[in-house]
Amino acid sequence: MLRTPLRHSPWLSELTGSVVRLKLETLQPTFSYKIRGAFNAVLKLRDRDRDRALRPALVTASAGNHGRALAHAARLAGLPLTVYVSAHAPRVKLEAMRAEGADLRLCDDYDAAEQSAKAHGGAVFISPYAHHDVIAGAGTVGLEIVEDWVSRSWRTGRRSTRSSSLSAVAA
Repeated sequence: MLRTPLRHSPWLSELTGSVVRLKLETLQPTFSYKIRGAFNAVLKLRDRDRDRALRPALVTASAGNHGRALAHAARLAGLPLTVYVSAHAPRVKLEAMRAEGADLRLCDDYDAAEQSAKAHGGAVFISPYAHHDVIAGAGTVGLEIVEDWVSRSWRTGRRSTRSSSLSAVAA
């Protein structure tokens, strides 16, 4: 996982009449901010289960980005992962999950994938949106935006007097 740069967007700044900076999350190893939540969940699980002899199996549901990120984190941690995913997910994301070693189970749509993942049994379910460690990990993007925005404003000597000028987009 990388600390990604925050870049000024002259075009969007001019369009909105405000300072807009873009958080370049596409530079992450899995090309989205989802890696933040996935890694946090896997690391927290590893820390909680450090004394166990067996490594827990993981299961999730995904429309693409979460499954890809969790597959990457699970592979690095040596944990098996089953991903229930819509058969309509982009092929590039399905192939990336398989390349990371995930066992894919194709479903008719995302709702069916989530229901199947929750009913899977024998594995720790990592929700892409409701797992507290995933949420906490994803929130680090906001912390970085605030830290980088403030430090960059001080370095350039430009400070905004409008509190609404903090505009950033995770790209």
